[in-house]
Amino acid sequence: MALEQESYSTQQIIEQALDQLLEATESERDSIFAAFNHHYPSLTARLRRLLNFALRDDTLSTTLDHAAPDLFASLVTMDETQRLGEKVGAYRITRLINRGGMGVVFEAERADGAFEQKVAVKFIPLSATNQRYRDLFEKERHHLARLEHPNIARIIDAGIANDGTPYFIMEYVEGVSLDEAVKPLGEKRRLHLFAQLCDAIAYCHRALIVHGDIKPANILVQDGRIRLLDFGIGRLLEPQYLEEKKEHTRAFSQEWAAPEQIDGQPPLVQSDIYALGVLLEHILTQPTSLAKASPIPEDLSAIINKCRQEVIAHRYQSVDALQADMEAYRQHYPVKARAASRLYRSRKFLRRNRLLAGSTFMLILGLSIGLFTALWQARIAHKQAVRAEQTSTFLKSLFTRSSPYDAGETEVTLLEVMNDASRRLQEKLPNDPDLRDELKELIAGGYSGLGEYGKSFPMRQEILSARRARLTPPHMDLVRSLEDMGFEHTKRGNYKEGEKLLREAIQQLDDLGMDQSAEAAYAWTLLGRALSQTDGAGSLDAMERAHEINITIRPDDIGVMGRSLANIAYGLRSVGRDEEALKISEKALTLLEENGESLNPDVLAIRCNLGLDYINLGFHEKARQTLQKCLNLSIKRLGPDHPNNVAYYNNLGSLYTQLGDLSTAEIIAKKGVRIAEEKLAPSEITRIAAEINYAMILWQSGRTALAEKRVSGLIPALEESLGESHPATLRVKTILGRILLQRGQLVVAGEYLYQNLGVLSPRWRADALLWQAEYLLQKGENEEAANRAEESVKLRRKIPYYTDWQVVEAEYILARARHDTEMEQQALAKLQESLPKNHARLITTDGR
Repeated sequence: MALEQESYSTQQIIEQALDQLLEATESERDSIFAAFNHHYPSLTARLRRLLNFALRDDTLSTTLDHAAPDLFASLVTMDETQRLGEKVGAYRITRLINRGGMGVVFEAERADGAFEQKVAVKFIPLSATNQRYRDLFEKERHHLARLEHPNIARIIDAGIANDGTPYFIMEYVEGVSLDEAVKPLGEKRRLHLFAQLCDAIAYCHRALIVHGDIKPANILVQDGRIRLLDFGIGRLLEPQYLEEKKEHTRAFSQEWAAPEQIDGQPPLVQSDIYALGVLLEHILTQPTSLAKASPIPEDLSAIINKCRQEVIAHRYQSVDALQADMEAYRQHYPVKARAASRLYRSRKFLRRNRLLAGSTFMLILGLSIGLFTALWQARIAHKQAVRAEQTSTFLKSLFTRSSPYDAGETEVTLLEVMNDASRRLQEKLPNDPDLRDELKELIAGGYSGLGEYGKSFPMRQEILSARRARLTPPHMDLVRSLEDMGFEHTKRGNYKEGEKLLREAIQQLDDLGMDQSAEAAYAWTLLGRALSQTDGAGSLDAMERAHEINITIRPDDIGVMGRSLANIAYGLRSVGRDEEALKISEKALTLLEENGESLNPDVLAIRCNLGLDYINLGFHEKARQTLQKCLNLSIKRLGPDHPNNVAYYNNLGSLYTQLGDLSTAEIIAKKGVRIAEEKLAPSEITRIAAEINYAMILWQSGRTALAEKRVSGLIPALEESLGESHPATLRVKTILGRILLQRGQLVVAGEYLYQNLGVLSPRWRADALLWQAEYLLQKGENEEAANRAEESVKLRRKIPYYTDWQVVEAEYILARARHDTEMEQQALAKLQESLPKNHARLITTDGR
């Protein structure tokens, strides 16, 4: 193992150096060789021979395949004339554009006649003989293709050529190099270009992608617009790839690389920030067309130095933070990269207020400000002391009742304490409005923790209204209230209102310069929850943004990382990526349990969601064990009637329904429905899901009248909270149609069964197709019924969610539609073995 790693490191060193040499001029190569020889004297001769070969000198010794086997194999076949005329995807290669140590770029034209289009095709030869690189390439290509930004050359397509070499098809950019573009420009316009570059890099980081090789050669300027190239070797930060990518170091240019990259570590967000600092210094020191470049201003030097700190934690932790300092410099405000002395701040103030600079008023103003500041600080200190005393008095009176020494004969519950606190606060509101809102916030949070959302909602609404009237945004107290109300609306099923408030909170955090804070990560997480029922892709994007912030500011906090990974899994689940969600949920749960948080309500919810992943992927026994454990722990931690238990009862009951055990399913589901009706609003999605699943049990056990009543009552709430065309609304309508069909109401059943199946998930579509087939059977349209049933059979066989009897169920209907008596009898026999006799499937639609 040690020998293999040594060989791989040697190969990587030579590849990186070759990349530099191929991009350098002849006059620069001597200094590069001198530096290389200083560090790696035993490799210098090999590097010279490899360079000669790459520059078309075919005298390369075959012994080089021991120094860099992957690179040697790829370069031997890397003759650009062999590529000319080759077809890749819908494009045909026409000419060579550029050749570097990490690949060859060709121009290509659209060859299928659909329309005219010129593109650039980049081949990545280093991956050609390495299966690990190719596997990673296949995973990353889809993520890289989603980058859409005006300052990024778009990736149009990607694939593997006939000879096994991966390639990217990119937007063709006709521009000049960054070095050429800045020659006629002054500082202001150079900084404008740099700002565009920062925008592009920040966008990529929000997509969880680092560039890792930011340098002038990868930047073109077209009509005054930066175009960033070469994301073909970008590295994703998404957690499902982290373990794989630790095994892969990647290419970069040492002149622009961060210290951790040179040490062989994978690139981070802060690695790109390091490169941006190097690049900023580079473009500011380039001579203009007419004169030498001016000295770099002190503020910009401080910004560059902060970017280029050796210790990662001492750099800017996000590109947004770097941009904030750049904007402060442009607007003549103090930059955070410098120590803000009183003299420094004064100079900045004078620079922003030039009209006052020559007046003696400034002296008087300075003295007045100093005196006023001292008095103001004293006033604040006194006010805080008074507020602390008032708070202490209130809390002492609040919890006296709960003391076993003072409570009397009757035991006092925490809910009674919260109710008493609410009453006392209403009877005697503090004079200080800030303190009043903080105490209300405390009580509302207590109600929410107890699951008393009906009481927390109006209190938090009052707080938000009061703060909106009193405070000017952006303000942190407003942010907290917006987050609280966003959460409350989401819990009640008011997803659009929750989304609106949470986006407002995020905007205020941006305005406060706190876009990379723990508060921002929390706000993005809440937004992801709000979007989960209305915009699955948006939910995943929000969770990824929160994760990006967390891994930037709190990478060593196991609890934060566990929750952050769980939120990514939540987003993946929203878009149907169940296998990825399962892997990440398992990892998140392991982290949190190792951190001693098994009974934390957040961790219980993660365990429950893991149980859903097991169901979706067909691991039914694992799902049963996981969901039962989750329910048991939740009852132990939160009590038997906490509203969190509704989801746990519901999921476990739904699993037993799927397994055909209706008696156990009904016992479990009933408990969840009872709590939901007592504790949750009618529009809350957890309550709706519990009632739907309970109705499904009633229907499948032959009590169709009760089932119809329950389901029909849910549709208005779904239409109000999610909309008439939402997949969940359509799903419930098809369920109602199937129940009506069971009751013999053929005409009305057809109206509900024929919904837009195209928006349903494959699993829900499999059910709806089967129910439509049964409807068509009753109408005597056997041929079309067979088509629908056959499609349902195919889906149910393919989707791991379905149990054996559910596949046989679809085969049974298909046999009836085809008049295949033998197949029908076999399927019916299997159903009779696995289902209770009162199951809906055994009560056939034609009375047989």
